[in-house]
This record gives sequence, C-alpha cells and structure tokens, in this order.
Amino acid sequence: MIVRRERSSDIDAVRDLLDTASLQAIVDELRRSDVWLQALSFVALETTGDVVGYVVGTRGRVGSSPALALGPPTIHPQLRGRGVGQALMHTILGAADALGETIAGLVADPAAYFLRFGFAPGDAYGVAAPVPEWEPYFLVRPLTAYTPALRGTFVFPEPFTRR
Repeated sequence: MIVRRERSSDIDAVRDLLDTASLQAIVDELRRSDVWLQALSFVALETTGDVVGYVVGTRGRVGSSPALALGPPTIHPQLRGRGVGQALMHTILGAADALGETIAGLVADPAAYFLRFGFAPGDAYGVAAPVPEWEPYFLVRPLTAYTPALRGTFVFPEPFTRR
C-alpha cells in the first residue's frame, strides 16, 4: 500500500469510495471552497493503483485561531481492519505537524478508535464541540505548534455542519 497526496486524477475514485451521496457532496463542496487544504488530502493506493482509502483535512478554527478539521478516514469495505486507516491517520497527522498546524479536531463514531492516535475529548484541552450533541464524539489532538492558550469552541467548515 502507498499513501500519497490526492491528485486531480483521483477525484472520481475518491467519490466512488465515499459510501454515501451526502459524503460525496460534502467533499465536493469542500474542494470548491477556500477551506480546502490540498496539502492535507491523502489517498491510500492498493498495489494495483486502485484508491482504497481517503482522508482529508480542511481549515477549521478554535475561536479565531486556525485549526485543522479532519474528516475521518474512509476505507474500502473489503480492506477495513488491515491498517489502511492507520496509515492514513499517521500520514495526515505527520503532514499537519510538519506544516505547523496547532491542533486537529474531528467528530467520529466510534471515538475510541482515534485515541490510539493521540486524540482526546476536546474538553481535556479547553476546546468545546461546536454542537453540544457532538460532545461524546468530538476529539482533538494537539500538534507540536499547540499552546495551552488555544481554547474555545471548535468551528468546522460549513459543509460539515449543514448536513
């Protein structure tokens, strides 16, 4: 398996991988917006070159400070449990760290899966979920540029919150 940045030639394969029309619409809208972070959009490729996994990071905020809003990885159903998601998460978090991001936030179910990557409930860092009902699923991960002064409500890009 190879993990690399998404290319424009991968877009159709990524759309096919996203398991619902709703997810496809969200990613399509994010791609067209100013919150899209091309450097933080990754695909996992099978040895055949087929796209079998995808993860994306977009511009979010904590209060008025920039933050990384992650979409949980999407993995081809036949390859779940084989390390594809783990490889994508390590790649995007490493790249985000190298780019100087301060904190990453995501909403995930099951939330426990992401604890292995250093995520914790947002309230452990003084970062609130944007929607109170999301609290059990809202996690953050501080990156190297994080400082404890970064506190407030996490704001995801609008396409995430409208659906």
